[in-house]
Amino acid sequence: MIDYDPTRPGWVQIYQVVRTRIETSEYRPRYLITEVQMEGEFGVARVTIRKVTAKLRED
Repeated sequence: MIDYDPTRPGWVQIYQVVRTRIETSEYRPRYLITEVQMEGEFGVARVTIRKVTAKLRED
């Protein structure tokens, strides 16, 4: 779980964490992480994770 900044949307903070993991190759190409895994790690609802994955797809 991450320490959330209450002044910024949680999904944006999670997006930045996941994006950094992709950029630093912590998540390798074709690495699949499920919504359930992300929910558990970040302690948020699935709707929040879906916002994150939608933004990642846009990039």
